[in-house]
Amino acid sequence: MKSMNYIKKLQPQLVAAFKSQDPELFDIVFDIEGKKLYADKLILSIFKSMLSNRWISKNDAIKIKTYKFNDFKKLLTFIYSGECILTDANILTM
Repeated sequence: MKSMNYIKKLQPQLVAAFKSQDPELFDIVFDIEGKKLYADKLILSIFKSMLSNRWISKNDAIKIKTYKFNDFKKLLTFIYSGECILTDANILTM
């Protein structure tokens, strides 16, 4: 099936883009513990109801106060890659 081949080729590029954290590639920025984490609205649209009222503009960071930077980054990494490393320490956070 052609669409599955396309998805298989596109997904690694999305993961590489996320890992690069190049602000030019993204339209949303999170501010967690004073650190920036970039993503894009299209990928995160599954969480739109949770975040839509916070999406003011590309330049406004969404403050995340309830998670640590590394935990939130692991969550976004899972969304982009489908891979997640669960441990006893992070299972409840994830």
